[in-house]
Amino acid sequence: MRIAFVTNEILTEYPSYTTVHLTFQAMKMGHEAYLTGVGELAYLLNGHMGGTAFRMEERVESPEVMLQEMQESDGHDIVDTSGPKIKRTNITSETLDVLFIRNDPQNLRGAFR
Repeated sequence: MRIAFVTNEILTEYPSYTTVHLTFQAMKMGHEAYLTGVGELAYLLNGHMGGTAFRMEERVESPEVMLQEMQESDGHDIVDTSGPKIKRTNITSETLDVLFIRNDPQNLRGAFR
């Protein structure tokens, strides 16, 4: 299955958070797993939702390493092969099997005042 997990923001996640472990475990179980922040998503002209997400790589050995690589590369295009290997890719609701919403709007209460 192609599963995208949506969190508040990848940069504010901690390795102990459930969403990080769910994403890692989905990848280990053979699913095509993605992690994205709610701010990375938008409605597309074709009526679907889409955006960018990190796709899990099988070579990553732990949720901690996975999250660290995402946070180090977040917002940067990685062209240096010696740097982090997890890169952003485009996703759309048209091609996903599951969009697993894990963000907590309560954590964003003061953002719109």
